[in-house]
Amino acid sequence: MLRELKIKFPDIIAIMMTGYAETSYAIDALNAGAAAYVLKPANIDHIKHLLSRALEHQRLLEENKACRRPCEIGTCSWKIK
Repeated sequence: MLRELKIKFPDIIAIMMTGYAETSYAIDALNAGAAAYVLKPANIDHIKHLLSRALEHQRLLEENKACRRPCEIGTCSWKIK
């Protein structure tokens, strides 16, 4: 399901929560694009931290795109390596 969501909404942030402690489920979720994998019962402070970290990561990605855009259209004064 997450793979399909990531195809339709590539910028979506997904934090998977489950009651299954199987390592293979966590690996599958992370490989599918989950930002994190949390076991139930989850600590609310831990979830807040994960959300904060994921949102900061998304903000940095958007900032990076905005900085690269002028260079991609040839209007910047420096080159991307």
